[in-house]
Amino acid sequence: MKRDQVKVWVMRLFDQYAVGGPVYLELLNSTLIICLSAYVIARSEENGREESRALTYSYWMKEIERGRRVHVEDLFYDVIFPQTPKEVRGAVSELGNATVPLIEPLVKVFYNLKPDVDIVREITECIITTYYPSVIMGPVSTPSTVNRMCVRLLAPEKGTFYDGAAGIGSTCVEAGRYAEENGGSLSIWAQEKLAMLCPVLTIRAYINGLEQITVHRGDTLLFPQYMENGYSVHFDYSIMFPPLGQSWESASCEVEMARNDLWGVPKSNAEWLFVQHMIASLRCETGRGIVAVSTGTLFNEAACYVRHRVLEQNCIECVIGLPGNILPNSPAPLSLLLINKGLSRQKSAGILMVQAERLFPTASKIRLAEQLDEKIMSQIESIVKTRASTFCSRVVPLEEIRQNDWVLLPSRYMTDRRVDSALGPLVINLHRTQEWPRLNAAAEKIYRGINSKWVSKEGAGRQYKLINYADIQDGVLQTENLKTCLVQKNVEGCLVRTGDILVSCKGAQIKTCIVPETAEGALLSLNFIGLRLKKQLYCPEFLLHYLNSPVGLSYLRGRQVGTSIVTLKNEDLRQMPIPPVPFELQAEYTKEYAKACREIEEAVRRLRLEREQETWKLYHRMGLKSVLSKAQE
Repeated sequence: MKRDQVKVWVMRLFDQYAVGGPVYLELLNSTLIICLSAYVIARSEENGREESRALTYSYWMKEIERGRRVHVEDLFYDVIFPQTPKEVRGAVSELGNATVPLIEPLVKVFYNLKPDVDIVREITECIITTYYPSVIMGPVSTPSTVNRMCVRLLAPEKGTFYDGAAGIGSTCVEAGRYAEENGGSLSIWAQEKLAMLCPVLTIRAYINGLEQITVHRGDTLLFPQYMENGYSVHFDYSIMFPPLGQSWESASCEVEMARNDLWGVPKSNAEWLFVQHMIASLRCETGRGIVAVSTGTLFNEAACYVRHRVLEQNCIECVIGLPGNILPNSPAPLSLLLINKGLSRQKSAGILMVQAERLFPTASKIRLAEQLDEKIMSQIESIVKTRASTFCSRVVPLEEIRQNDWVLLPSRYMTDRRVDSALGPLVINLHRTQEWPRLNAAAEKIYRGINSKWVSKEGAGRQYKLINYADIQDGVLQTENLKTCLVQKNVEGCLVRTGDILVSCKGAQIKTCIVPETAEGALLSLNFIGLRLKKQLYCPEFLLHYLNSPVGLSYLRGRQVGTSIVTLKNEDLRQMPIPPVPFELQAEYTKEYAKACREIEEAVRRLRLEREQETWKLYHRMGLKSVLSKAQE
């Protein structure tokens, strides 16, 4: 039975026994116990042992044919108990308390199939990875391709392996398989917060041949289970996929009592607590691990200090940025931090930044976990091993990261960009702009729009026209559609002047325009950053063309941060490199370009008119003159 056939068979099974309703947890637990019993019988028959008649499929099928009613206790005491370790027996006892008592129909379906060890594993994996996450409704599993890539990057062939956010054990199973396939063996240690998943993980590991595994329950941040003399036990390898964006504010007192290394971790996001826990749990000088974090964790201002402190430890080897939609039920991008405790006593050689999302096909943004194929995995693996500089990777010195507020977003540091433009595919090397002047030197003022909480439509206050994101269309500010608002605060610093350049700082599309005279004194919303240039230094039209050029847009997009709402900061524009062209030439070039565009547009208009005339001429020759006539406008 092939993998696809297994999935279809399992789906039909649950359709039949879920009585038309959803697959509920008790049914899943019962099925998992039957899978375990089938695994024990399959191993017994595979090894040719006949310790007991109960350890054969034939025995049970005959009993059922005789009218025997099979219960969970029957399989537990006759099949599972005599053959499995006490940890597995304990896991079955936990699941048995909440299972469907009478399971004879399910046993008949499974045992009639007479599955061998490999088929049992396939069925078990399908049940656990497909149905448990949907029943529990939480991030308890990581896509197999992502797990496989992480395990390949660490290559854990022997030693100890730790996962402090184990879920249903997908990462542990993948690590154990890798070690076995490469002639090694791992001692696996896991902890999971949801108590109901711990027996599932234990049974899954056993059926996958991972008998050296220890599973503990409890919140890893509050009650870490693997401790010695008040310190974390050290492991050779670790991979964790903690809950993304989880707040720890409600448990802040307990966390602060349990830990003394908080380093200013923001209470709105516990991901850096998991990063610190992994660092503390890896073996000194040799331990290596991977922890998954959300993109915001790498650039959020609130986590700036903790990023600084972690980087001081000199144990982050690499940051890999994966695209959005790679995790189930989450459109947010995912990032992987590669931890290497062997770097801690060396002088920092910089951090390898890998913007792996550039390796994925751009045509489709759905089911990206399935697009993480062997080719992409091999490319990422090669880049990490060789620390190569490519179109999607670069080793960034720590000093450059410090200058960027300790931001660890790979896209921030990619200087070689391949972009599609009106001129066709282009390669942009922003590294060659390092000696250019910065926009801050050419600006009289760089200002932000007013916060929306100070704006109202009714009540007291001074009336202003308000410039919103939708008011800029095709690079032109549509002043006739500007809405009015009332403001009680002093908003002098947010009022635009004629000739100011507006750059949108929120939204997927970067919008720019020059403020016309008809918008003089309008109020800028928080969606924009305003640029007021120094006179006789930079021409607004010239700078606007640069901002909209492939180079300018490449820089701005590289500075954008955020997931659902991408943003730019004032500082990003202040540090933007701009072409060192004399003011007189700027005006000359823009006038020449404007003149050429007008002439081209006029030529295009004439050609379109000529084509229209030739089309009418053809229709007349076809005898359509009496049939066709222009409609009155």
